[in-house]
Amino acid sequence: MSNPGSRRNGSSIKIRLTGLPDPFAKVVVDGSGQCHSTDTVKSTLDPKWNQHYDLTH
Repeated sequence: MSNPGSRRNGSSIKIRLTGLPDPFAKVVVDGSGQCHSTDTVKSTLDPKWNQHYDLTH
């Protein structure tokens, strides 16, 4: 599998991403089976989540 930024035969591959992301956060506590994901916040570079999770260790 090639690296998208690598050169092949003297040429380069360019990728342009447009638009805003739809960010979310995911929290996983290793070995506990606990996994929580926030809601997705559409079209923003400054997401705010008002969600709370109780995690144990």
